[in-house]
Amino acid sequence: MKQLFIIILVVICTACTKKTEERTLLYNQLINYRDDLKMSVKSQEIYLSETTRDNEFYRKRFDSLNRINTELDKSFERLRYGDRKALLKLRDNYNEKYKLDIKFGSSKDYENIVDSIFNRLIETDILKLRKKFQDRYMFPHSVE
Repeated sequence: MKQLFIIILVVICTACTKKTEERTLLYNQLINYRDDLKMSVKSQEIYLSETTRDNEFYRKRFDSLNRINTELDKSFERLRYGDRKALLKLRDNYNEKYKLDIKFGSSKDYENIVDSIFNRLIETDILKLRKKFQDRYMFPHSVE
């Protein structure tokens, strides 16, 4: 009986360690994805800023659109560690208001997620919104 208990305890400990390693790996991949999105958004901001420097019309347009884009980031930072529902509402409202058409999971998908992972997921969602906004509204598109 004692041996069976020890074997079960070892199996449980091994399974728990494996889950922890998997979570750590997935979390690190999520951090890498977030960093890639951050770099992309930042590089596009720099590119747009540099290319609009000489053209007055595009500079005014860039400034007004950039204000909208950075307002999302500021709102996110204010709500970041607060109410999950408010963060999800911010994300969804911005997506709908500017017709970005990014598909996100429902709020129920986020209910049982650990706070650290939830914060990173929402952060990546916000970065996706900012990048899509830049792509759709801030880069000049030619009409052919």
